[in-house]
Amino acid sequence: MEYERKPILLICSVGFDERFIVRTIVDFRLGIKSRDGIILFLPRDADPRSYGVINRIEDFIRSYKLNIELFSYEIDIDDFWKGAGRVRKILEEILDRIGPEMVYVMLGGGMRLLILEILIGTVAAGVRGEIIVYKEDLTGKSSFPINILRMEKPSTSLIQLLEKIVEKPGISFSELSDLLKISKSTLHKRLRTLQHMGLVSIEKIGKSVRISPLPYAHFWLDGK
Repeated sequence: MEYERKPILLICSVGFDERFIVRTIVDFRLGIKSRDGIILFLPRDADPRSYGVINRIEDFIRSYKLNIELFSYEIDIDDFWKGAGRVRKILEEILDRIGPEMVYVMLGGGMRLLILEILIGTVAAGVRGEIIVYKEDLTGKSSFPINILRMEKPSTSLIQLLEKIVEKPGISFSELSDLLKISKSTLHKRLRTLQHMGLVSIEKIGKSVRISPLPYAHFWLDGK
């Protein structure tokens, strides 16, 4: 069967409330345009309420006839590194099997140790995608690239470049080169580094290349 897009993979920690998981399924229209996947992680020998969450998620998927493959795994939180390693292994296997177009890690419930194991396992597995955290009342959410967790502090020259981009969002490549008085080859290399770090977006509009800061850019600019 051919689908409209490649699958999306959603990774979740499980607590006592399924609202955050259901909200993510709805927000990203999972199971509608592709055969998507959801991985639910819960602590080994978890509270019965966590198993109830999984049952209700299964009922939700079945009731709305969503094309979602659901996986659930118990993770050891008493042996932290063993648990994090199991998360890594599971993610590597499922990523290889599904080949998702996008991965979202939604941290909306569950024990703090489990959440840390998921984060470490996700980074160690080389997952590329976004981490999502909803507000408690579901009125909004924050998200950031998983790659941010691998971040290194930008060099002084990169921070100076970032400051100019933040001052003039959407600045053109040529204008930026003239403003900084550096060669275009040097500027191109630095911009690619900032883009790889998840700090700027580079967009070609007609014959012009426009550069804008991403929200995470402000993290390095001392509150500017």
